[in-house]
Amino acid sequence: MKNVVSMGTAPPLVSFQKASFIDREQIIFSDLSWEIQIGDSWTILGKNGSGKLNLLRCLEQKLSCCSGKASWKFPCEKYESRVVCVYPDSHRLITRGNNFPQARWESMFRDDLERVEEYLISQAREGSSIDEIVKLLEIEKLKSRKLISLSNGEGRKLSIASAMLKKPSLLVIVNHF
Repeated sequence: MKNVVSMGTAPPLVSFQKASFIDREQIIFSDLSWEIQIGDSWTILGKNGSGKLNLLRCLEQKLSCCSGKASWKFPCEKYESRVVCVYPDSHRLITRGNNFPQARWESMFRDDLERVEEYLISQAREGSSIDEIVKLLEIEKLKSRKLISLSNGEGRKLSIASAMLKKPSLLVIVNHF
């Protein structure tokens, strides 16, 4: 793990102090110490199978801490707004649904399928600025397009926009290289 940027002196959003995490009675991490502050940007690098996704599962509170100390101090009460992870294929559920080839063919002839702007409105939490996020991610030209017509790259940007509109305390974007 490499801390790329660290700002602020507020209490950490996430703190692991000599924490051990368990999944199905198997210890995944032991004696893990790590803090994430508001404004931090982290890059997590490692070989396949080294535990990067399990580390994210710890952040999402999907693995149990069995020893040491793990704490999450988020300013928001609602869990769904605390940690939002965007995984590499998240966009496929948004843009393609379950029956992609048939749906894409039908979309050529239908005008009632959901468009990007409608989708973003449905994802926005109170106080979210759709226009700011759309401008930041440079997806203005996509707003009138049907979700099903987006390319993989456009779909990934839409996934990130959707996550940002949820106003998470901690946004995690997973990217495979």
